[in-house]
This record gives sequence, structure tokens and C-alpha cells, in this order.
Amino acid sequence: MNSKKDTFNKNRLRTAYLSVIVSISLVLFMVGLLSVVLLFTYSFSNQVKEQITFTAFLDPSAKEVDTRAFEKTLQQMKEVKSIAHISKEDAAKNMQPYLGENFLELLDFNPLFDAVDINFKSSFVNIENLSKIEKEILGHDIVKDVVYQKSAIYTIGKNIQKISLALLAFCSLFLLIAISLINNAIRLAIYSKRFTIRTMQLVGATRSFIRKPFLMNSFIQALISTIVACLMLGGALLFLEKQILSFSLLENMNYLGAIAGIILATGVTISWICTYFSVRKYLNLKSAALHF
Repeated sequence: MNSKKDTFNKNRLRTAYLSVIVSISLVLFMVGLLSVVLLFTYSFSNQVKEQITFTAFLDPSAKEVDTRAFEKTLQQMKEVKSIAHISKEDAAKNMQPYLGENFLELLDFNPLFDAVDINFKSSFVNIENLSKIEKEILGHDIVKDVVYQKSAIYTIGKNIQKISLALLAFCSLFLLIAISLINNAIRLAIYSKRFTIRTMQLVGATRSFIRKPFLMNSFIQALISTIVACLMLGGALLFLEKQILSFSLLENMNYLGAIAGIILATGVTISWICTYFSVRKYLNLKSAALHF
């Protein structure tokens, strides 16, 4: 009889342990998916910003040596990602599809200017920074004018701000739900061991001694759950990469490492905190309350 009861209790403990791991794994998987959305949005917004072209038109009388010195100055600026020199002949070829192939023959001269296309690093692409850079570039004698898409930069900045606020609100809500789900799973698992905690107290075990194996167990559960969640997430990303040709997050190992770190940190932190307070609750309960 006792053997059957022990087997039953062991099965209950295994089931409780497994349910905690499954619950935490699913929550961490959702955390990972949310992290992918955040990082993909951040990466996409940076790509859009770095594709915005800042064009400096050069004085036709500018000497080649001055032009090269100006381009070298641009390359040394910390804000600049890349530059490209566009001659007026190349500019005319680019304009032919819009103005017609014979527009130079009609005018009998090339009205366009040599120019330098500048692309900036994403962190510097905003109205305030580009306005300062515009004044700095216009200060060069060989620069006649500067053109860039101010309205596009303003619109992108506003949209990114709105998306960031929406994602922040959603992340906060989801984090609360994640904490609640993990906390409930851990509390149920510790509830099944409440009499073990009381027995250890009766034989004189200190609070820290009783708490230590539970906290260690929570760390192991979080580690296993992280591995399971990462495997699930990896499978989901491989599926997305096959279905969406432009989805290439797997190519960037830095992103994958960051996501794995977020999942591990979330799992360990929430599990440890929930376990700590759940164990403390039963350490403070009176014996009569353990039966309810």
C-alpha cells in the first residue's frame, strides 16, 4: 500500500515539475517571439533610415582637388555611413527616363551639377541632427545647395515613435501576464511540497536552508525551459525564413544571441522571484493553514 502511495506521489511530483517546465517554456517562447518582433522592427527602421539620401550639389567651378578634400572631410565625419560622387553626366543619364532621352540635345548643354550623395548612420537620422549637418556642409565654399527628404524623415520618426510606444505598452502587458502564468505554475508546484517545508521547519532547518533547494530547482527549471523555448523559437524562425524570403534574422548571430539572452534572463529572474516569495509564504503559514 505504501509502495503504491509513494509511486503515486512521485508521479504527482513529476507531473507538477513537468507542468512548470511546459508552462515556463511556452511563456518564454512567446517572450522570444516578441523579442524577434522588436529586434526586427528596430533593424528594419535602421535600414530605412540609412537609405535616406542627403545630396550636396557642388559648384560647377569647383576644382577636383577641392572636391576630393570635401569628400574626405565627409568620410571622416562620425555620422556618415557612406558617400557616392555623382557626376553631372551620370545625373543626366539617371534623369533620361523621366525627362526623355533627347533633353540634353534640346537644351544644348547639361544644366545639372556634380553632387555627392551622403547616407548617414541610423542613430543620427533625425530632423535635429540633419539640420545641424546641413548647416555644416553648406559652410563649405564648393557646396551650392543641400537637398534631402525632410518630410520623409519627420514621418519616419513619428511613425517609429508611435510603434515604439505601442510595442512598449504591449510588452508591459505581456510581461505581467507572463509573470502571472509562471507564478501560478510555480505556486502550484510548491503547494504540493508545503508539508515537506513544514517538516523541515520542525526539525530545526533554517529558512535559508529550506529555501536553497527550491531556488536551485527554479534555476534548473528556467534553464531547461530556456533550452526548450529556444529550440521552439529556432524552428519557428526557420519556418518564417522559408515562407518569407525577405526575413533574414537568422543570418545575424548577434540578434540570435540577444534573443537567447533575453529569454534566459526573463526565465531565471521571474522563476527565482516567484519561487522565493512562494516558499516564503509557506514558511510563514501556521500548521493549521497548510490544510487549506
